[in-house]
Amino acid sequence: ISVVGALLLVVAITLTIFTNASPMALLNNYQLNYNLTHPKHDTISINNVIPFQWDRAYYFSPYVELSDIKKQINVKHFPDKLYNDDQAHIIYVYKGHVESIVNGLGRSRGYWFYFSLSQVYSFTPQDDLSFTVRKQTNGIYEYVLKS
Repeated sequence: ISVVGALLLVVAITLTIFTNASPMALLNNYQLNYNLTHPKHDTISINNVIPFQWDRAYYFSPYVELSDIKKQINVKHFPDKLYNDDQAHIIYVYKGHVESIVNGLGRSRGYWFYFSLSQVYSFTPQDDLSFTVRKQTNGIYEYVLKS
């Protein structure tokens, strides 16, 4: 094993321990974040920016209880340490496993999604949601669900 390989293994194990998330979920989060902070068009299809497999996604508005999220998404393992009750969450699931969790405030991520006024919004790749992309003056991208 090379030094770089060993270092990557140590980093992956450390991140897994401290976030309680799989290394693959962390990589998926990074790739998704890159795609959403570097949009190429003023309208996007959600299927064209998500760089991993998923069969259902859930949007939860701020202050939805963790127990309600777990009940709704019904996965075998949920990385509790990535939950923050005062932030919105978008959780991508594939075959009963969390593939990615997008949470936090738009200013810290560089983008923000607007789904609907409901506290919980669920969608699948077959829904092929489209969003209008707008760049705010502060550099944050808004993704507004097209009706």
